[in-house]
This record gives sequence, C-alpha cells and structure tokens, in this order.
Amino acid sequence: MDVDQSARSNAQEYFGIKDPDYYEFEAHVFFDDGMTTNSDSERACNIFVKTLVDVIDSAASSIHQASMVIAPPIKSPTPYGARLTWTLPGGNLFFVHVKDKQKIRHKKRWSQVMYMYYLLGYRLMGNSDEGIYMNQSEIGGKKRTPARVNSMGNINDMKSRSKIFRQMDHIQRAQAENTYLLTLDGDIDFKPESVTLLVDRMRKNPKVGAACGRIHPIGTGPMVWYQKFEYAIGHWLQKAAEHMLGCVLCSPGCFSLFRGSSIMDDNVMRTYATKSTEARHYVQYDQGEDRWLCTLLLQQGYKIEYCAAADASTFAPETFREFFNQRRRWIPSTLANMMDLLSDYHRTVIINDNISYLYIMYQAVVTGASLLAPATVILMMAGAVHVVVGGSLYWLWLGLSVGASIFYLIVCFKCKSSTQITVAGYMSTFYAILMLAVTVGIVVQTAQDTWTSPNAMFIIILTGIFLVAGLLHPEEFLCLVPGVLYFLCIPSGFLLLFIYSMTNLNVISWGTREVVIPSEHPPGGANSKANTSIIVTGCDSFKDFLGNCFCCIRHKLSNMFTAEQNRNQAPKKDEIVREIMAELDRIEAGRPDGAGSGYTTPRNLYGSNSDINKDYERNRIGGGMIPQRQESIVKQLNDIHGDGKKSSDGGADKFKDSESVIYARGRSSDDPYYQSVPNEPRIRRDDLVNPYWITEKELKRGPVRYLDNIETQFWQKLIDKYLNPLKQDKGHQDKITSELVSLRNNASFLFFMLNFLWLFIIFLLQIVQDQLKDTLYIAIPRGGDIHEGDEKHFEPLSVAFLVFFALIIMIQFVSMLFHRYGTFLHILSSTRLRCCSKKYKPIGVEDIVETVKMMQQIKGTELNDELEPDYDILGEGDDVNPDLVSGAETQRKRKDHYTSKTLKGAFVKRYNALSKKNPNPKQQRVTAETVFQNGAFDLGTH
Repeated sequence: MDVDQSARSNAQEYFGIKDPDYYEFEAHVFFDDGMTTNSDSERACNIFVKTLVDVIDSAASSIHQASMVIAPPIKSPTPYGARLTWTLPGGNLFFVHVKDKQKIRHKKRWSQVMYMYYLLGYRLMGNSDEGIYMNQSEIGGKKRTPARVNSMGNINDMKSRSKIFRQMDHIQRAQAENTYLLTLDGDIDFKPESVTLLVDRMRKNPKVGAACGRIHPIGTGPMVWYQKFEYAIGHWLQKAAEHMLGCVLCSPGCFSLFRGSSIMDDNVMRTYATKSTEARHYVQYDQGEDRWLCTLLLQQGYKIEYCAAADASTFAPETFREFFNQRRRWIPSTLANMMDLLSDYHRTVIINDNISYLYIMYQAVVTGASLLAPATVILMMAGAVHVVVGGSLYWLWLGLSVGASIFYLIVCFKCKSSTQITVAGYMSTFYAILMLAVTVGIVVQTAQDTWTSPNAMFIIILTGIFLVAGLLHPEEFLCLVPGVLYFLCIPSGFLLLFIYSMTNLNVISWGTREVVIPSEHPPGGANSKANTSIIVTGCDSFKDFLGNCFCCIRHKLSNMFTAEQNRNQAPKKDEIVREIMAELDRIEAGRPDGAGSGYTTPRNLYGSNSDINKDYERNRIGGGMIPQRQESIVKQLNDIHGDGKKSSDGGADKFKDSESVIYARGRSSDDPYYQSVPNEPRIRRDDLVNPYWITEKELKRGPVRYLDNIETQFWQKLIDKYLNPLKQDKGHQDKITSELVSLRNNASFLFFMLNFLWLFIIFLLQIVQDQLKDTLYIAIPRGGDIHEGDEKHFEPLSVAFLVFFALIIMIQFVSMLFHRYGTFLHILSSTRLRCCSKKYKPIGVEDIVETVKMMQQIKGTELNDELEPDYDILGEGDDVNPDLVSGAETQRKRKDHYTSKTLKGAFVKRYNALSKKNPNPKQQRVTAETVFQNGAFDLGTH
C-alpha cells in the first residue's frame, strides 16, 4: 500500500495526470493487552511489540529487496498506553497503538470501538461530535432510533435518521462518505489492487456500508486442506447468493472495507460500544463481533457486498484443537445474530431496501437446515451401513449412530475442554473410516435404484454444481481436490463440531492464538508480600544470614560516606544550578509554553492553570519536570568535573541532551547516565510525561512527542465513558457464569430436541412403512430395462428435505452465475485493452503508475547515499527541543533533497537522469511519453 500510494502521488505531481484512484492512507496497528509488568514493577511493552520493532527493518528490506534501515519510531505517551509512529519509505505514516489493559478495556471488540471513535470521531470530525460522549444507558441494548416512515410507507433518506449527520456540514459529510476503514488481521496478505476493487464497490453505490473479498486460507496440514474446500464452496455459492439475493450477512474482520459514514451512524457505532451485561450479549457481541457489526449495519439500512476479485490470504488453524475452538466461537455467534435478524425481520425489511421477505425466508430455511444437520448425518450413516451390510439390522445401525452421539454429548457435559477435543479427534478418525462405507453404500444404492432415485440424483446434481463452479473459478479449481477429505469429515464437521459448540456455549474465552502470559504482580500487592517472604526465608543457613546482614551494613555505610561527600560539594554545584535555572525561567517567561511553535510541553498537557487545582499543580511542579531538570544539570556537572563514578563505557556517554529527562532508567545499574551520581533516587514517573516503556532499548532511541491537549482530553473522555477497564466484580462474574450455563442448557436442549424430533418422526415413518407405502410414501419408477415397471417407495419427509436442500443449492448456483458475470464486468471495466484498437491511444493512468513504481524502486540505487527521512520531522530546525515536541504527526513539510533510500528519493534520482536525456530542452518537465521512450533504461545504473 505504501508503494502504491507513493507511486500514484509521484505520478500526479511529476507527470500532471489526474488519477481517479488516487488515495491517501495511513496504517494503524492495535496491540491488545500490549503492556506487561517487568521485574522492577514497571509497565513495559510486551514481547510482541518489541518483536515488531525488531523486524521492521527486515520487513522493509524484504519488500524493497534492498538493505533498509527505518528511522526509530516516534514515541508518544498516551492515556491508553503507548503509541509508536514510523514514517514508511513512501512517506506514509505507520502507527502502532499499544494498549495497557490497566488503563483501557482490552479484547478485540473494544479495540475496534477504540479505533472507530479515534479515526472517525476525532481524526475525521475534529472532535466536533459532542454526542460521542453520551452515557451508555442512553444507547444500550435494543434502544435504537426508530426509522421515519413517510405516508407512502417508505423510509426517508438514510441521513435523515441519523442525528450525527445533521451536525455535519457538507464538507464533513463528503469526507465521511469517502473515508474507508480497511480492517485486517495481523497475518493477512493482500495486494493494493484488491483494496481498489473494494473501493469501487463503495463508490458505485453510496448505500454500501461494507464490502468483503475472497479469503484464501493458507498453511499446511489436513485441517488447512479441509478449510480450503470449505472456504471455496462458502464463497462461490453462499456469499455470492447472499450478494445477489439481498445482502452479505457477515463481512469478516480479517479483510473488509467499511465506509466511515456507515460506522458513524447513530445505531451502529454507539450500539456497538454497548457493554455486555447479559449472558446472550457475551455470545452475540464478544464471540462474533464482526457479524454483530454487520447485523447493526443491515438493521440501519446499509448494504454489504461481496467482491470475488478482491483476494486476500490468511493463516487458518492448522491443528484439530485450534479449529474446534475457532468454530466453537463462530457457530453460536452466527446463530445468535441470525436469530436477532430474523426476530426483527419486519423492521429490517422496511428500513433496508436490499432485504426482502423472500430473502428472509431463504435465510430461515438455510438456518433450519443447518440446525437439523446432526440428525441428517446420523440417518445418512445408518442407512449407508445398512445398505452395505444388508439384512434387517437397520435399527441396530441407527441405534449405534445415536448412541455414539449421546456418548459424545455426555463427554462434553462432564469432561474438560481438552478431553472433549481429544475424544472428538478419535471419533472423527472412526467416522472417516465409516464414511468409506457410506461411499460404497451410495454406489450400491445407485446401482440398485438406478439414477432416478432421489439420493442418486442429489449426489449427481451436487457434484455437477461443484465442478461447474470450479470451472468458473479457474484459478481456484484445485480447491475442489480436498473435497474428498471434506466428504470424509462430514460427521466430524456437522455432528461432533455442532455438539461441541452447543455444549460449550458458556465458554467465552477466545480459544485461538492465545499465549499464556505470566501473571502480573502489582507493587505493594499481595503477590509482592509473598515474594518478600520468599526472599527472607531463602537463607537456608546461618552463613547466608550473616552474609546478608554484612551486605546491608556495607550498603548503609557506603550511602553515609557518599552523602557526606555530596554535601561538601553541594554549595558550589547548587550555585551553578540556581543560575542556570534562573536563566531558563527568564527564557520561558518571555515565551509561553508552546507559543509560536505549535508544540506542547509536558507541563501544559493538563490544561490551563485556571482549570487545574492549585494544590495539584503545586505538587506536579514540585515533583515533575523542574526537579528533573535540576537533577539533569547536576549530573552533567558531575561528569564535567569528573567526580562521581565513571560510566562503564569509559565516559563515552558523559554529555546528555534533553533526552536525559525522558530516558532516565528506574535502576541506576542499568543506565551509565545514573552511574555518575551514586545512589541516585528513583525518578518519579508520570505516565503522560516519562513512562518507563520509552526507556526500553528494544524500542530504540527515537524522539518523544506528546499529545496535544485536545487529543489527550478526547482519550480521557472516551475511556471514561466507554473504555474504562472492567472491574473484577466477583458477584457479577458468578451471576454471568450462572446465566451462561443456563443459556447453554436451554440452547442445547432446544437444539437436541429439534434433532431428536426429526429422528423420531423418521423412525416412526420407517416402522409404519408397510401401512403407508401406498398412501404417503412417494413412488418413483426405476429406470433401465432390468427394473422396467418396478417402483421404489421413499419416505416423504426425507424426500422433502432433499428437495429443499437441492432447491437451496440450485438457487445458490444460479446466483453464482449472475455474480460471476458481474465480477467479469467489474474486472473488464478496470482493465485496459489495446488489442481491440488499431489506433494508438494516449498512455493510460495505470500504465504511468506502474512505470513510476519501477522508477521508485530502491533496489539498484547507489548504496552510499546517506540514510535520511523523506520528510522533515516536525520541529527540526526550529527553536524547540526536538525530543519534547508534540502534536500532529501528520503535518510534514517537504525537503529540497531526497535520499534514494526512500521511494521519493529513488524516483527523483531516476527522474532527473531522464531529464538530462530529454531531447527537447524547451520542455520543462519529463512527460509520460518520454518515460516510455526511455522505458528500457536499466534500473541498476541510475
């Protein structure tokens, strides 16, 4: 994305073209629970954040195929934790937000709420929407703004239903309509062209609130093969049908594009920020947050589309355990959101022009068929085994199939999760072997009843649909190969997995990609006392005890002599310090904090003096930056005069700049800067001024910038209203646990009763088969010469179920055909065809962009260029402290010289080389035609 955006920007600037697909972007990564408590009881960034900082250079080198060194990130203390900001080689900004769960609510949904309000409420609207701080009680649950219906029974314009849009001017409304959020998982892989195709869907229809692409699972192992076929059929048939018949019900968060104005709508973003207070909320809101957000969009009148040409790849679960835990979240949340949509179908149909009663009926039938899948699988296996074995033992096979399901049901209710999955693994292996018997049974039954039997016709139609669908997706045709594995795993996926999901509905942990983090022990807490007692009792002998005592005495004597020495030298140093501080005060009196520079020093982060309690301000100044400045000056004087300890590196770190205030270590032994003054007292830390994490060497020594007052207040208000860390209320937890168990029991009872009734009805019809053969049973003549005149009687409910299922498949197949035609037109509209034109046409915009991408390649440029940033860091060259500046990182000013280690620098270098070769000296700038005439230049020589 950085390369593509930079190329489009350079193409417009240097070749004077107007790119209809030009965009500006910035990347934001949110680390949920990204802070941990270290051994010094300080809040530090966890291993994942440090790993990202460590590999950023390697990632850039891999992308640009050259040795790259990205400038250290800008560090910004924030009310929610930390922010790191990089400038990418293309000049775009890359933000990493590190959340501290002690300061802000963690987990995925709250991270989404966090960036929605930040990017849309603060960055887009400039914090002008005072309504974002409404109390949750005003927007919780089902209290949604009613739609306005005119006398004709139609819904008025969508904007008229949204209070937030009435507070905007036309410029803000246009910005909201053309601002898009691309939501990604950390392991997603995609190309900029896929994003462009999703944006095309948004620009085509302003009512489209979200669009998703084709997700390809990647990884190794049988579980990934299984998912390749599952994802292929799900996208080819199910998503295509939802797109054509109504709206896609779920736009997955791993790769989806959301329109800013749709997320900002009254009943979407605020309702999405509702805190879970009931058991069903934890299932619907937190286990399937992406689907719930889409449900809110649909109920507010927006459309969700599927773009098959927008490809993205994500790592899928590779182990049986991880796969089961993932689907344990997906299945209950899908059913919960579907029930929510179906229960409010009348209002949704009125509000949403893209959803009809027929579409609601279609979804109801699909949901019903899914709920009856376990019973259908049991009947299928019993019937197939009966056909293979023969005889009159059908009831035995049916009883064994039901008994195996009841056995696993008991295991799920009585055993822990790990045991349940282990048993499911063994049973899945047995069922896969049994499915071979089912395959033989289908072949035998087809041979006996010929192709005219319902089962044979259904298998033939289903196989034909899959083959045609694969041919219409030629690049994905090989996804049909794992279909054999999928068939063998039908009992595991539709019987055991459903049982596991329903019986573990009360488990609300994420279950996948979880890492066990050591427990955090806050200072002064119970755990600290426990650690202290361990240290005291660690003296296993009298010798150890005496050793500890002598160490303590030596430490005290050392402190006493050092303090006496410092007192003798204090007067001379104090006099110098007072003179320097007086000069600093005179300078600051002449220019208020931040005046004329646009920057905010740490002392005015907390508002004006009139807004701050005097006692608090006095304490803040007394223990804040002024004493730290004094300490910094004293330490520098110590180093200059040579008294005190030398640094471990031989005095190479004697002279410290203003970063000494920020990069002070908590332990003097860790920083040679502190070694110059013995027994330096531990610095008093302020999380918005000098938090410990900015001193960590793994995060590199980048400049520190502070948020301005407005953004700081925004975060404080947002956290206070929506994102305060949830308090551990034992009574509430017990209540929710009890309600979740009750919900699990009720949902499981309903689910298993539906399947039991379905089995029982089929069982009764089999018993009275002889009495009802000539009345209710469906007679189908056998084809062929051998069976001419014979009739085969089939149980009516089973035939009806097959007919309904076949009808659903046919509807999905026809919808896929229309969707493939629309995808073909979409790709054709964005493809330049020269073969059909005899005359030479002007060079296209995309051709110029691709050429600029070649010209801005860093690979091949001279390697002895000095590594410089593409843009000046705000504040450099001004009369300000570069390490204590703050404010908008997005404000950047252009440099007159560009290094070839940036995309801009590499492009300018080659552009200037072409300018020297320009055959027309009167031409002031190189044109696109000139570039193409010299398109064969060697990138490695410029």
